[in-house]
This record gives sequence, structure tokens and C-alpha cells, in this order.
Amino acid sequence: MAIEDAREMCLRMRGRQGVQIVGLHSHVGSQITHLEPLQHAAEALATLACELRRAGIEVEHLDIGGGLGIPYEGQPVPSASEYAAAVLPFVQKTGLALVLEPGRYLVGQLAA
Repeated sequence: MAIEDAREMCLRMRGRQGVQIVGLHSHVGSQITHLEPLQHAAEALATLACELRRAGIEVEHLDIGGGLGIPYEGQPVPSASEYAAAVLPFVQKTGLALVLEPGRYLVGQLAA
């Protein structure tokens, strides 16, 4: 879903009985080997969370999903520290809890 559609849906659902928006989630892939897509997702979700807060919607967490890739053919991949440095500046300004899905970065290298 496009970020604009997510914004519209959240605003439309605001105050509906039985609906509580508790988090914003994205998944840009599980074999990401460049930080730009993850950084862009973090920035977009953080911006949306701040916009929703101004509209009276308090989300509890951001899930920037996806995950760092692993070097299948020797290509360079970012480290966990580089990942954190790329996304934390955007997430920290929201004060929200952060959920990550590092996936194959944690276990894929064991099999490589």
C-alpha cells in the first residue's frame, strides 16, 4: 500500500468502534544489500507517525520490516551497525518502539 493510502486509511479509521491503530509497518524486502530503501522506509513511517500524532492518532510502534541481505556471491552488505545508523535518526525523533525483522542476516550466514 502506498504511504498516501496508508495515511488516508488511518485517518478514515480514526475513532471507529473496534479499530485501534497501534503500529505502522513496512516491508521492503528480505535481501536488501543497500541501506537506502531501509532508510527511506524508516523516514516515511516516522513522518507518517508524526502526522498521525498531530491528527490525534497515537501509534505505539514502527515496524520497518525487511532485513539486511547476506552476501550470496561476495557482494558487500551493510553491517547491523550501519543499518542502525541509517534508520535510528528517523525513528528516534518519534519516541516510538522499533520493531525490526533482520531475518536471513541473523541465520543465513550460518548456512553460507
